[in-house]
Amino acid sequence: MKERGILFNGEMVRAILGGRKRRTRRVMKVQPSVEGQRLTTVVSTTFSKRDVGKHLWVTVVSKGRTANEGPLFSNPYGVIGDRLWVRETFAMPMTVLGAPNYLKMNDGVPIIYRADGTTLTDQPDFYGVHWRPSIHMPRWASRITLEITDVRVERVQDIGAYDALAEGIKPRGMDGVDIATNLIDDFRELWDSINAKRGFGWDANPWVWVIKFKRVDGEEA
Repeated sequence: MKERGILFNGEMVRAILGGRKRRTRRVMKVQPSVEGQRLTTVVSTTFSKRDVGKHLWVTVVSKGRTANEGPLFSNPYGVIGDRLWVRETFAMPMTVLGAPNYLKMNDGVPIIYRADGTTLTDQPDFYGVHWRPSIHMPRWASRITLEITDVRVERVQDIGAYDALAEGIKPRGMDGVDIATNLIDDFRELWDSINAKRGFGWDANPWVWVIKFKRVDGEEA
């Protein structure tokens, strides 16, 4: 089992803590370039001496070809059973007087998390709150650990209503049809807010890793 850090914004952190988010889609760093071909998942331990242990790979294959004839793409997030520790925006306040209910202790250090929306954020200078970007969160400060239960590859537009729900999107609408359509529309909006500026928006329909996970038992909500 390996552990890797993974970034989530505040909205998705709240969805994980609320038990609504059980999937995440991440853009494949290297996009398959051949249209009309499909992706096949391949688990291997033999491609390279550097890659000791289990790694999930995918290869582009077309009809009539075997999986080992196409280029390989390595999954950076791990395989079933591996763990992901969540990186989120956080702070270590210098002054805690008057606001003990907002603090959590991680590794003996008081931590606050921006996703919690505490009133400490209203007076950052008084409490010594200086937000640190999620990319800079160390492992010991993370409060959420996820275990990978499934990994697959698909295009982002292949998402269905159930998977949009599992991505943490809240349902809205008057009937089943409206709810399903709105779930996908709201996911598209969320996706574009994160990925469009990087050139991987919904309309580009990039290939993505679809990672299914569960929270590790014993984690504090």
